[in-house]
Amino acid sequence: MINLLPPKRVFGIKVARNNTILRRYLELSLMAMLFLCATVLIAHYFIHQQNVNTRTAIELEEVKLKELEPINKKAEDLSKTVNIIDNLISRNIKFSELLVKLGAVMPDGSVLTGLQFSVDSLDSPLVVSAQINDEQKAAILRNNLAGSDLFERVEIKNITLSEESTNSAGSSVPSSAPVASPSVAPVVPVVQYKYSTKIDAYFKKGILEPRKL
Repeated sequence: MINLLPPKRVFGIKVARNNTILRRYLELSLMAMLFLCATVLIAHYFIHQQNVNTRTAIELEEVKLKELEPINKKAEDLSKTVNIIDNLISRNIKFSELLVKLGAVMPDGSVLTGLQFSVDSLDSPLVVSAQINDEQKAAILRNNLAGSDLFERVEIKNITLSEESTNSAGSSVPSSAPVASPSVAPVVPVVQYKYSTKIDAYFKKGILEPRKL
């Protein structure tokens, strides 16, 4: 087909076609850029909301954990006590009988305050905690434990001065104090336990053998 239009007219038509194509490409590019920007903004908004929700949930969980800390501490202490009793029972030692035997060897002027026993090792000692009114009572208690039929070796771990004294039987009053009524029971003087001691008592061989079913 022979084009009879003047060369300038033909050139103008080509330029116009090229401009139209370029304009369409630019429009498509701008639309794509706007779409990407919108996508990025929407994604950023949702990520920010998710972070805020996550931080809020973490803060709420931290508050709940702080509220449960005292309960967890009590549960841990109770679990340790139960483990000690269960381990002693599983080793042919009845906890009630052990307390009776320990109470029988406690000298005057001393009181049993706690027992600790590791369930992980049979070679670990039974740690006997007690309060005493003078340092000599620790040696007497140690000798009494060593003389029992439960332990083969007993060692004093420490003797420390107590910060608080324990009242064993009520409050004391001066002897000249008036008696309110003949039915009132006599008041027993306060016993001050000035010292605390811990003693490691190692069970005799064979006592901690597993109980046979």
